[in-house]
Amino acid sequence: MKSLRSPMALRKGDTVAVVRPSSRLDRDVLERSIGELREEGLCVVTYPGKLSSDAFFSSTDEDRASELLWAFKQPGIRAILI
Repeated sequence: MKSLRSPMALRKGDTVAVVRPSSRLDRDVLERSIGELREEGLCVVTYPGKLSSDAFFSSTDEDRASELLWAFKQPGIRAILI
């Protein structure tokens, strides 16, 4: 059996990506959450697209998949927060 490995701890100055591949998120909640991450000393990046929509999901299936793939492809990202 393979043993599970714990992820490395984040440190001040590390870059994290915040993505929303599921339901929409209120802009105020998102901005407050990003602010709290920055207060902890993390650099936060988000997908360069719209922050919210009137639909149940955050955006179309294609856009949500693109957002998640974008986060995986970005160099220097130490964590992806959903």
